[in-house]
Amino acid sequence: MAEAAFECLLRHIVFCRPLLHNRRGMHQLFLFILLTLPVAAMTAAAGPASSSAAVSATEDCGRIFQRKSVDSSCRQLKAIYHEPGSFSRAFGPAFITGASVSDDWNGVKSPGRKVLESMGARFTKGAYPWASSDEILDLIKEKPPAAGTKTLIAIDLFFWDPELGEEAACKPGYVDSVIHELRKYSSRLILAKIPVLLAQGDADCVSLINEELEESCVAGNHCYLAPEPDFGGGANPARYFQADRLHLSDAGSSLAAESICSTFLRMPSR
Repeated sequence: MAEAAFECLLRHIVFCRPLLHNRRGMHQLFLFILLTLPVAAMTAAAGPASSSAAVSATEDCGRIFQRKSVDSSCRQLKAIYHEPGSFSRAFGPAFITGASVSDDWNGVKSPGRKVLESMGARFTKGAYPWASSDEILDLIKEKPPAAGTKTLIAIDLFFWDPELGEEAACKPGYVDSVIHELRKYSSRLILAKIPVLLAQGDADCVSLINEELEESCVAGNHCYLAPEPDFGGGANPARYFQADRLHLSDAGSSLAAESICSTFLRMPSR
């Protein structure tokens, strides 16, 4: 278990490299080290542990640390890019696309818009309610984002594909082809899985799209997958949704915005 604790420490130092850019972030990382080292020492003194216990320790550590990091991601992002215009120079101009949530459904600002506005970034929007990813791609071709767009945010791009019965979207290789097309318009992409809690239509199609997103939306492909917010957690999960129990409420959008902030923290600034 000691080895697991040290492995967790090393893994999250890499994860939290952006924290080293500012004093508050360094304090957070220092506190984490102080909490981790005593655990490692005590478990080492207790003798060898089973491999399952070591795995459990690493997973527990990861859950605790990442949850804390995601909860304060937007504050960390603002602390790092505190100079006026610094965030926009690194990640702007940006483009928001996707379906209804990205289109500020029912007056609720999308998670991407909340992040970009709070960071003072230049951005444009081209989102289309109730549209499949294929339809959205066609519409982007007709009205593309400005040349030189650095970041494209499309967290609900694939949401309606399983419900609308898009056969192409439910076949292997489709997600990779979409990422390839989107990269024509932006140097970096931020995408998200279809939330299982909200998934519509063919469950097998949802699983395939989400699995392919994990495989294809990787840093080497200039694509970053935003963590799925815990919409089912808390004492009142209904507060995260509008009356239709499908579109995000302001609280839900803010929760998803934290996931986008945590994704920006993992992205290179140039």
